[in-house]
Amino acid sequence: MKHIILAACLVLPLSASAQQESEIDDGFSLMEEGAKLLFRGIIAEMEPAIDNFS
Repeated sequence: MKHIILAACLVLPLSASAQQESEIDDGFSLMEEGAKLLFRGIIAEMEPAIDNFS
């Protein structure tokens, strides 16, 4: 019985830590996608003005 409790005490913090890292990675992933969309939008807006310079 003591072994089961000890194993549970060791595994639970590790799984909570892995879940937290996954959430952080998801957040960075979303920020990266947002930045890509932002820059694509800026480029699309500026493209006609850049074409007029040539």
